[in-house]
Amino acid sequence: MARTFNRQRFGAALLAHRGDLSIRDAAEAAGVGAKTYHDAERGHTEPSVTTLGKLCAWLGRDIWDFFDVEEPVMPVLID
Repeated sequence: MARTFNRQRFGAALLAHRGDLSIRDAAEAAGVGAKTYHDAERGHTEPSVTTLGKLCAWLGRDIWDFFDVEEPVMPVLID
């Protein structure tokens, strides 16, 4: 099974959690740079594992909440 990072779900969680905070204030609270936070919230990039860990800790969520599990597709064999 492959796991794919869901940028849109992660960005939506960041935006919802940020509430009335500015991007700069949210980034500072999470321990990351403002550009890094902005890019993650907009779904422009996949954060590094370290950054993902910091942002998930700030969200109070598990990293794996933002990964989709892709079931392998079995080929159909035709005789």
